[in-house]
Amino acid sequence: MTFAAKYRPWASVAGALARRQTALDRVAAEINSQTGARTRTLAIDLAEPGASAAIIAATADLEVGFLVYCAGGDPNYQPFLAGPIATAEAMVQRNCMVPMQLCHHFAPAMAQRGSGGIVLFGSGAGLAGGPNIAAYGASKAFDMVFAEATRRSPRHSRTWAADRL
Repeated sequence: MTFAAKYRPWASVAGALARRQTALDRVAAEINSQTGARTRTLAIDLAEPGASAAIIAATADLEVGFLVYCAGGDPNYQPFLAGPIATAEAMVQRNCMVPMQLCHHFAPAMAQRGSGGIVLFGSGAGLAGGPNIAAYGASKAFDMVFAEATRRSPRHSRTWAADRL
């Protein structure tokens, strides 16, 4: 069975590359030239409120069957109290709110079709806290628990189950 047959013709990959449209367009052109796959790019800051709504709007006409959420590094390697609370809040938005909102949007259609998949990239930081990555570690722990809980949810089909890497 081909990837497209199993997961449908479109995959949504959030956060994997860049927030700059020119960089995304360059990678999309390379993917197209090497594989023939069609792409659609959207440059967005995933830490901003409304990020998931923008992704949902940009993919409204697509049958997304595979969601990959690969975002959330912490460029502010410092103790929690050394920075403004807005830095930690942005981390929670990017690593907790947006993936949860995207799963809630894309998963029902996957479950209804009986095919699809969701992957939330995690981090070893989610397994144990660190003094300079408190919010990051906590947000990745959220992703891990969220993925495990939805994967085992009796109310939903396993065909859409979130998983983590």
